[in-house]
Amino acid sequence: MEVISGAIIAPCFIARTLFLARHSQYATKKRLLFETIAYIACIAFAIGTATIDLGGAKWDYSAAFTYNASAHTVALTGLPAGVTASYTGNSATNAGKYSAEATFSYDSANYELTNAPAALSWEIAKAKVVAPTAGGEEYTFVLEGVDEELMSVSGNKQTGAGNYTVTVNILDTVNYEWTEGGAEAVTFTFVIASAGLSGGAIAGITIGCLVGLIAIAYAVGALLFKKGILSGAFFAKICPFIK
Repeated sequence: MEVISGAIIAPCFIARTLFLARHSQYATKKRLLFETIAYIACIAFAIGTATIDLGGAKWDYSAAFTYNASAHTVALTGLPAGVTASYTGNSATNAGKYSAEATFSYDSANYELTNAPAALSWEIAKAKVVAPTAGGEEYTFVLEGVDEELMSVSGNKQTGAGNYTVTVNILDTVNYEWTEGGAEAVTFTFVIASAGLSGGAIAGITIGCLVGLIAIAYAVGALLFKKGILSGAFFAKICPFIK
């Protein structure tokens, strides 16, 4: 804390001295009363408002939180004695960006605050979810909230790549309807992507194509040799059965 002095105290005591000199003719008791009044006046003028430094107060936040369905809260630490804080925007549950501000309670009649912390921008980051991968020969489109006593589901189990439609119907449309209104069927698009060829399958196809090309080339060469278009010892050796 700091007290205002010097510039205020010195004039006060000068005024006191002049006051006592002017009224020196009074009796001792009166003089003592005037002197006491002078001292009190000087002290009242000399004492200024003290300050409280909040430079040591810090937000307890260093990096974004991750969403976990629980509330996350930020607050100030290191507040000096005699100072408490109330907050707005310092607690949240859902992922997003927020701004926290603090309001301080203290003896404002005798103190002033300095170096008060600024508002804090803080964040709750989205939690990461590993995307599922398709596996097996049969794929099922999973629906949440299906009541089998009230609803029927069709088209949600498929095999093979393709686009499919999953349909959900209310069984008793006379007595039931959707919460959004109406009782029409609800549909979803169900897509099974093509898995593609494995490395072994690609190699087999490649070898098969090469063998086929060789066979075609042999057949054409044999035909041309038979017709006499091609001749020579080389073709006689590779086409011994052709006359």
